[in-house]
Amino acid sequence: MAWTNNDTGHWKVFFAKSIDGGKTLKTMMIGAPNKGHTVDQNTEISASGSNVYVTWWTNKTGVLLPVFRASNDNGDTFAKAITLNSTG
Repeated sequence: MAWTNNDTGHWKVFFAKSIDGGKTLKTMMIGAPNKGHTVDQNTEISASGSNVYVTWWTNKTGVLLPVFRASNDNGDTFAKAITLNSTG
């Protein structure tokens, strides 16, 4: 599962996974806390085999842009976040 949270006043993106049928969850922050008026929203997750893909939208630059992170080890680690821009 993946979600955004603003409980501290700074938006963060989280990912959680279970390896025991949902009895316990391992949770990690995969989007760093954003300060000011930055909003992270519309988190989506997809998985195929050992690959996990998480996307969300952020206005960190002042323009709402999509962010992408990928894991190739069942969500144990994630590659650096990639922020897409309007020119591709």
